[in-house]
Order: sequence, then structure tokens, then C-alpha cells
Amino acid sequence: MSTIQTSNIRAKGDISTIGAGGASGLDTYGYGGQGVGGGYVYLEDKTSLVGQTAGQIYAPGMVIQTAFVNSSRNRQNVYSDSLTNIPELSISFACKYSNSWLLLLASIPATGRHVTTFGFKANGSNIYNLNNTNSDGSVSTNYRGDDTDSYMRSFFIQGRYYPGTTGAITYTVAGTASWSGGVRNCYTNDRDSNDMRSTSTFTIMEVAV
Repeated sequence: MSTIQTSNIRAKGDISTIGAGGASGLDTYGYGGQGVGGGYVYLEDKTSLVGQTAGQIYAPGMVIQTAFVNSSRNRQNVYSDSLTNIPELSISFACKYSNSWLLLLASIPATGRHVTTFGFKANGSNIYNLNNTNSDGSVSTNYRGDDTDSYMRSFFIQGRYYPGTTGAITYTVAGTASWSGGVRNCYTNDRDSNDMRSTSTFTIMEVAV
């Protein structure tokens, strides 16, 4: 395996303004003071590789960091007429770059009584506002035409979110179940008889822009 070792990578031509918003031939693609020496290496097509510290360079679409949590096998009952946080499915996450976007993924084994909905929250607020008639903010709405807690299914939801900050935000998975204006049990990790114990998972990925 070969190794390239160098002190600097520079654009052709005048580089006097790199780091202050661009350089000759690249000035329309400046990053507001972040150029060579500020965390970016510019390519021929004016895209860039982004690096924060030694050994960290990210191309657009690459995963920068991930976080994962899985619940215990304890049954939880989210009993509410609106999206309510599911216990143990919470992650405090801070992006490394303010322009990154997040991929949110969750797997929830649940009873799914009548109309069951799941979604994501950021610092307590719904990430999506879909004006769903059953539960505003849901990512996934599921219907089963009976009123029993005896069945289980696995619900998989995903979402895309732009936090716009490098500050820590608490992300949660939320759920609810209802029918004809009445609240229903929304058991997760198990069913009503408490004999089908499973575990829920929640994953967050920061993706480079």
C-alpha cells in the first residue's frame, strides 16, 4: 500500500482568498471563511470533502456518526390521545456539523390496537406535522379492524430531519392508539397477556451534506 504525505493541498492559481470565502475559480462556492485550513478540501467540480479533526474527512452522503439504543423487554403502555414518548426510546444527540441531516430509524414491536400511530419528537416537539386526523405528527399510521390487544406486529418507522445546530437535542420515539375519539392501549414490547416479550430499537445517523 502506498502513502501520500504532504503539508498542503492547494487549488491552482491564486489561493490568497482561500479561507475567506473562496479562491479564484472557487469564489462562488466559498463556505463563509472555511476553506483550506478551515476544514474543507475542494474538488474540481466545486464539491468538497469536509474534515473536522485529523483522520476525519467526509464526502456528501457519508455517515459521520451514529447513536443506538434498545429498550428492555418490559411491556410499556403508551395510553394517550396524542403522540406520547415511549419509555427507553430516547437519545441525546449533537451533530458535528450544523448543516448535516439526520436519519431516524425505529423498530417497535407493539399490539397495534385499532388505529396505531408512531412518530418522532425533538426536544418534546413533533418532528413532522402531517395533520393526521388520528394523531398529528405521526410518521406511520396503521389500522386493524378489531378492538383487542391480543395480537402483536413489528412497526418500522424512519424519518429525515435537519436540526440546523451542533447543540444537543433529545430525540424520542412516540406512539398512541385510538378509535372513534376514544383512547386505546398501545402496548410496546409485548401484548396484553405479557407473554411475548421483545425489545424496541432506536437509531440516529448524522449524514454529511
